[in-house]
Amino acid sequence: MAPVEHRATQWQDWYRAVETAGDLLYRFDLSKGIVEWLGNPESCLGVPKQAIPVTLSAFLERIPREDRVRRQTVLDDHLLGYGPFDCEYRFQDVNGEYHWLHDRGALEREEGTGRGILCGVMRRVTDRKQQEARLERLASHDELTALPNRLALGEALQGFFTRAGAEVQMDGGFLVLGLDALARINTVYGYQAGDAALIEVARRIRECLREDDLFGRVGGDRFGVVLRECTESEVRCLAEALRDCVREMPISLPEGTLHLSVSIGGAFFADREGHALDLVAKAESALFDAKQAGRDCISYYAITEEHRQQVRACMEIGNEVKNALTEGRLCLAYQPVVDATSHSVRFHECLARLQDGKGD
Repeated sequence: MAPVEHRATQWQDWYRAVETAGDLLYRFDLSKGIVEWLGNPESCLGVPKQAIPVTLSAFLERIPREDRVRRQTVLDDHLLGYGPFDCEYRFQDVNGEYHWLHDRGALEREEGTGRGILCGVMRRVTDRKQQEARLERLASHDELTALPNRLALGEALQGFFTRAGAEVQMDGGFLVLGLDALARINTVYGYQAGDAALIEVARRIRECLREDDLFGRVGGDRFGVVLRECTESEVRCLAEALRDCVREMPISLPEGTLHLSVSIGGAFFADREGHALDLVAKAESALFDAKQAGRDCISYYAITEEHRQQVRACMEIGNEVKNALTEGRLCLAYQPVVDATSHSVRFHECLARLQDGKGD
């Protein structure tokens, strides 16, 4: 057996190692409901020395009810032999604030008495949980405006179409609003002014919409609005109201007064084909037409006969290229590029020649 002094030194070393790691070791006597700690419970649990829980009930009182139920479920499974006890839950500190604990332990049976002892380690993981929550939110929301992003808006629109059914005729439309001259604002006044303009435009749009309208940011200078249960005339009226509310008054910035305007592109639910993102693309195509028309105006998606012929010609060319690749009718020809002074070949251009079905 090791000398008493040596065992004491080992214990102090273990204590310093646990404290330095920021971990908190515990020993829960499940039958007596008593808990013992090794480490720095004040720092990990966020409670002063006099408030450190010494009973299991006092510890559980600081855990929110829903988290307490989840922790107990994991613990019950572990006690029945179905898996390890590994759980994350919130714990209330002395100031009433909640932080996250990562709790891992294992059941042991005390020699002689057979009492169940849960021994484990806790670690405070509030920073990690906050970072995870932030990343999860960024996956579906825009960081600047806190609005749903393009993906979230498209998924919500697709869910709406799916629930309604592909064959159901629905009234409504999708609008894309683009802040005019955002690049110029960023260049002249700085990016902070551009961000302020985007936030103000988002606020004005939100105030004009109904409570159940879906609204998000779909790009750098673009916002998207889903208008459900609206006739085409109602969609057009609302689009005009949105354009007017943005340009009705300038905004004041430290750099000066800034007049804002938006161009709007729209597509109606009657134009939907396939996935909801196709409808979004049609509205963005209409937005491009609105900007080409001089900005501060509204355009709606409509395919003309000329556009149909262009699309049809592109599709035919694409099909011909695919067939040529499959049938081995695409040949490569190398054309020399000659230096004008030395007349030597500098390099070759590679040309792809498409043979028709007759070999020409």
